[in-house]
Amino acid sequence: NYIFLLRKALKKAKMEFENSFSEYPAHISYLEPYFRLRIGDFRSKLEAYEALQKISLQYEGAFIIRDEINFKEE
Repeated sequence: NYIFLLRKALKKAKMEFENSFSEYPAHISYLEPYFRLRIGDFRSKLEAYEALQKISLQYEGAFIIRDEINFKEE
């Protein structure tokens, strides 16, 4: 099944990312017709940009998108 293979590949990518960048939470989402791997729950664009600078050294295709986030009260 094609969807099963895509989901399996995405879970593998998520695990590889988390091994390299454990400080950023990774989330798998599905918005038809795409599965997506989203990284981090950043409160500001600056915070996201700083993480992108680190992440893009290993993942050149990474980019920032606006999304709803899950964050802990401090």
